[in-house]
Amino acid sequence: MSKPFSCGLLVATPILISGAFSAFQADSRLFARLEMDWEHLYQLADGCPEFAVELLDLFVQDSTEQLHELRQAIAQQNYILAERVAHYLKGASGNVGINAMYAIAAQLEHQLRQQQWHGADALVNRLAGLLQDVKALLTPQVA
Repeated sequence: MSKPFSCGLLVATPILISGAFSAFQADSRLFARLEMDWEHLYQLADGCPEFAVELLDLFVQDSTEQLHELRQAIAQQNYILAERVAHYLKGASGNVGINAMYAIAAQLEHQLRQQQWHGADALVNRLAGLLQDVKALLTPQVA
């Protein structure tokens, strides 16, 4: 991780983990759109809200690159690469508890496994929109 931090023992609850984002003035509708599994993320972060934020930041950086690769694979009609990247995004989003992205990536992966391009761009756009929501979660809002 890029920044050192220490965490005390905290109880794993969605309220505590979402409280880590209070400084970012996150909108509760944003949390709902992402269908976040805060308890899962909190457990992954070993009960440390700052580490959870760091994990989400790394997820955003990596997923931004993966979405770019996915768009290229679809443009080139490379089913194998597109399915692999969709699978990767499914796993990555599931690992950090972003259930909305997980579901869309799973749908896209299944569709690409069947070699069906119809609607793939729309699903990628939905993934990109949700990734923007995660970025918004991590971006301090200026009052």
